[in-house]
Amino acid sequence: MQLDSLSFWGVILPALTVLCWLCPARRRAAVVLAASLGLYVWAAGWATALLAVGVAAWDFWAARQLPRLEGRPRVRRGLLAASLLKDLGVFAACQVWAQLQGQGMPLGMGVVCLTAAGYLLDCYLHNTFPEPSWVDYGLMLCFFPKLYAGPMVYHSRLMPQIKGMHMTLDRTARGVQYFLRGLAKKVIIGDTVEGLAASLYAVPQFELSTLGAWTLVLTQALAVYFLLGGLCEMAKGAGLLFGLELPDNFRYPYGATSVNDFFSRFNSSLSKYLRRYVYLYLGGAKGGFLSSLFNILLFTILMGLWFGVSVNLVAWGVYFTVFVLLERYLLEGRAENIPTLFRWLYCTAVVLCSFALFGGSSLGQSWGYLRAMFRLAPVPAVDSGTLYLLASNHWLLLVAVLCSAGVFHWVAGLGRRLFPRLWEALAVAFYGALSVLTLAFLI
Repeated sequence: MQLDSLSFWGVILPALTVLCWLCPARRRAAVVLAASLGLYVWAAGWATALLAVGVAAWDFWAARQLPRLEGRPRVRRGLLAASLLKDLGVFAACQVWAQLQGQGMPLGMGVVCLTAAGYLLDCYLHNTFPEPSWVDYGLMLCFFPKLYAGPMVYHSRLMPQIKGMHMTLDRTARGVQYFLRGLAKKVIIGDTVEGLAASLYAVPQFELSTLGAWTLVLTQALAVYFLLGGLCEMAKGAGLLFGLELPDNFRYPYGATSVNDFFSRFNSSLSKYLRRYVYLYLGGAKGGFLSSLFNILLFTILMGLWFGVSVNLVAWGVYFTVFVLLERYLLEGRAENIPTLFRWLYCTAVVLCSFALFGGSSLGQSWGYLRAMFRLAPVPAVDSGTLYLLASNHWLLLVAVLCSAGVFHWVAGLGRRLFPRLWEALAVAFYGALSVLTLAFLI
């Protein structure tokens, strides 16, 4: 069961939405949790679903013990440490297992483990209270649409919504729009661009031209955005159908004008999670240079390791650390004097080069791509295969680049402000056409 499967968005999601409209508000959480667990078993199998439930059950119990242990600080700290080690250990074990098996991370384990760990830390630090309802707690962790790619949501943000699950026609309409946009991003653009990137990765390095290497990192970057961003928009749309406001997770990261801006847009819920529970907890930028260096390095490496356990992803984090430090210590106070266009070009070049590391199977392969990109290797400037790929997919790539940089979002906002009534009519026609086009791609 996938979010983009016709059976889910064409049958299960509408039926579940209607059922929640018909049942009392206080029962909606139980209905959605039951459906989420059933879909989880269907999509990931009993073993993964039971492991996730086990992780959630332990932390539910541990959080409820923390207030009772206020007078025994050592035991309280020990319980927290054991629970966090369990969460991080399960997450790491799943990552390593996936790497050894050559498969993807078991569905939802990253989201469940890290969300549970954050909730437990908040309870320990008195930022929130232990949740008395296992139904509400279970839905916070296991809401099915967000298991694929997030977003990560704090207990204090999501739990008040789960308690009410206030469904309205406005939220339903917005939810349908978000879900259709995310579905189209994933199915029409993401899957297609991923295929283009795969075809370029299949070309032997000594045959890849400079144009081919740059096209490879561009398609890899676009595929990551549209696949993960599409899944997150579908999760946000599904949440709105049930009265839950999930945060945006990929806010047009390729429109960023600095590396710090990029990380605030790219997988932003994970970025905020790591800032809150790792970076700031270790002191952030309050210490000296070495302390700041360590904290930034840990933050960027963890951002990379979210996608898998490999030397390349560690190097991806180290690579970004260099530019974060450059912006903080050399460009701070000066960047505002640089025209926005040049800042965007700088950030885009840095990010595109990073995807040579992100998508490479080894450091040697990534270095080969970088050498080809900057003509440091004896490769041709262009090749017929890449020219054919660009010529046959130029409209798709143009739309993908403009969309990922937020150009269409800006145009839509301008049209909504200047011609609100006309824009509403155009929006209905647009989403109708989008649903038909997406259905054609799925069939």
